[in-house]
Amino acid sequence: EAREELRTLRERWKAERETFKQEVREKEVGLAALRLECDELQKEQHRSSIIATDLGAEVVGLRKDVEVLRRENEELKRSSLLTQGQELLARNSQSLAAEMEDASKDEIIKVLNDSEDHNIRLHSYIDNLLAVIMETNPEILERQF
Repeated sequence: EAREELRTLRERWKAERETFKQEVREKEVGLAALRLECDELQKEQHRSSIIATDLGAEVVGLRKDVEVLRRENEELKRSSLLTQGQELLARNSQSLAAEMEDASKDEIIKVLNDSEDHNIRLHSYIDNLLAVIMETNPEILERQF
């Protein structure tokens, strides 16, 4: 009976040992898969950090471009206002006194109305010009004693 029990214990031990070896093999396969996954994740992290660095540099470049475009836009606005002012002044280059010398009453009223319209446009131009100056360079409007 002791031999039978010893034989049973040996068989159980062998079976458990086989089970343990099988579990070890399975764990080794799982470990190898995890190592591969870890390597892939590290590679992906490296690629992501390179992309993030590239994107950061691109953002800096785009911000500079935006600033340049803003300055160009402001310059175009100023140039446009200057051109508008020159056109308004050129339209009314003939003096009112010269027009009134040989004009009838109706013509004088028409010229006065045109002059009033012109003055309204000039007033609007000056308001726009002052608004741009106030936005971009208000120091030039300060009185200096």
